[in-house]
Amino acid sequence: AGSTHERAPRTLECIMHELERFEQGITADEFRDALVGAKAGLIMSGESSSARAATIASQLWRLGEAMDLAQSAAEFDRLTLAGVNEYIARDMGAAWRAGRTQVTVAPRLVG
Repeated sequence: AGSTHERAPRTLECIMHELERFEQGITADEFRDALVGAKAGLIMSGESSSARAATIASQLWRLGEAMDLAQSAAEFDRLTLAGVNEYIARDMGAAWRAGRTQVTVAPRLVG
């Protein structure tokens, strides 16, 4: 998150609060908003050859295959709020948060 030197401690506090809240799962509104954003990004990636190439490269790296836009959209359509929250509970709880790495980038030493 971008911040000023003066606001950096508060920014970090807000991030940590959201990560703790995230462990409880996401709301239906957050799920819907995330799906809308992901699908919009998918559509936009199809409009640019460089963005589409980056998506294909990422899929090849992560999945071992490239999907066309319809296949990618179908993957989003298979997601459910319950399924996402089950994943969060299983793989993104306190242990996941405790293993994070925190990095601060600033023009000079902070703190």
